[in-house]
Amino acid sequence: MRSGTSAIRRSRGDPVPTHNVGDVSLSPDGKLLATTGGPRVQLWDASDLGALRPIGETITPPDTPEWVVAFDPAGGYLVGAGGSGTLRIWDLDFDRAIARICSVTSHLDASVVRHHVPPEAFSPPCDNLQNDP
Repeated sequence: MRSGTSAIRRSRGDPVPTHNVGDVSLSPDGKLLATTGGPRVQLWDASDLGALRPIGETITPPDTPEWVVAFDPAGGYLVGAGGSGTLRIWDLDFDRAIARICSVTSHLDASVVRHHVPPEAFSPPCDNLQNDP
């Protein structure tokens, strides 16, 4: 073991079952973890490093076989670079993301929001969004 890694003595918590991990990034505040594996990107709740929990569905952007990711210094965005020369920026601020969705969509119902943002209680954030019937 190299001297620079001698402080690593044990892991925190149990191993987390996930896809094959190619890249990992921890947000500046330590609350989010992003992992990649092939074409997939997954966000994790890292507020308790001993009990990581996935957040939402795995993201699989099109046309890119491999991703590397990093959080911006303020932690508001996740930046991904794909093996096919693709660069994506994901906005992690819920209110900003909803405002952008409201500006471009004509209909969005509670079931769609719950699928993509499971922990959030649905309340129509803009006039053109609908509650479930």
